[in-house]
Amino acid sequence: MSTFITAIFAFAATCFFIYLYKPLAIKGGLVDIPNKRKQHTGNIPLIGGLSIYSAYLGISLITGELSPTQVTFLTCSLIMIILGAVDDYKDLSFKLRLVIQAAIALIMVYVGGVKIDTLGNLFHSGEIELGKISAVFTVIAVIGCINAFNMMDGIDGLCSGVTITTLMAIVLFNSSSTPLTINVTALILCLLAYIIFNLQLLGKRIPKIFMGDAGSMFIGFSVVWLLAETTQNSSQTPPVMAIWIIGIPLMDMGAIMIRRTKKGQSPFKPDRNHLHHILMRYGYNARETLVIILGLCLTVITTGYVLMKLQLSEWQLLCIWLTLFFFYSYTMNRVSQSQHLKSQNK
Repeated sequence: MSTFITAIFAFAATCFFIYLYKPLAIKGGLVDIPNKRKQHTGNIPLIGGLSIYSAYLGISLITGELSPTQVTFLTCSLIMIILGAVDDYKDLSFKLRLVIQAAIALIMVYVGGVKIDTLGNLFHSGEIELGKISAVFTVIAVIGCINAFNMMDGIDGLCSGVTITTLMAIVLFNSSSTPLTINVTALILCLLAYIIFNLQLLGKRIPKIFMGDAGSMFIGFSVVWLLAETTQNSSQTPPVMAIWIIGIPLMDMGAIMIRRTKKGQSPFKPDRNHLHHILMRYGYNARETLVIILGLCLTVITTGYVLMKLQLSEWQLLCIWLTLFFFYSYTMNRVSQSQHLKSQNK
């Protein structure tokens, strides 16, 4: 099946499952109810992730024979979807979520054979092989990526939009792989279909839906799986480029977890100090905030790509990224403190 036909099928299938699942979600109570942290209007079905996964599964079954690795990915993703859906329904503890995410990562490593074995030639002394700790490192990377994208799911279109830029970057960095291009393009079209409903781009007559934790966890897992495959088995993309490809989600998660830890809080405690919250407190509306963050994502990815093409060493790429991260973390910390002081003085 060609990339174009696969993309059309992915888009149409996602729309079909959205309409199929919407009444079931409303009847079963799988909806997002407004509260002090969620300021939308009405109860919104949390079916974005379920619809995207169902469409992608259908594509995978139709397009040809499934390899053992693909079967493992789809199985792990299904477990992730179920975990996220249960969390959407009854708010699981973060400890239980982490344990199950770690178990899924171990399946990815020991059954799927997809893991992070090397960090590349970071220090000009040859490949840094992880050896016996590769499984542990992969588990940490999986949990980190899943939660980075989960934390991005704060305003309409943000998590899905950031994911689309990430997936486009993966295709760009690995343009010679036709099977990868087809699979990733299908996932992008699934996400585009979701965005149309989430942002109601065709008007209020189409149902508004949310991604839900099922969707953001599935997306984060898909991204880290693809990054592990493409940076470990391809000479095109050195491992250090993974942190450039998911630069903004990773920076935002890292910065906010550092701030929480400094305050003596759990790094997993939810709050309203993410990048999108800070921008909206500055007066930007949700759509403007979405455009700004997507622009930042594209800027970081493009910068990384250009630096790689200029043949900077992996050590230089790491140092430049870390410099950007410390600048981002420092700036967000100062801005957050300033906004907090202003709110107290009002």
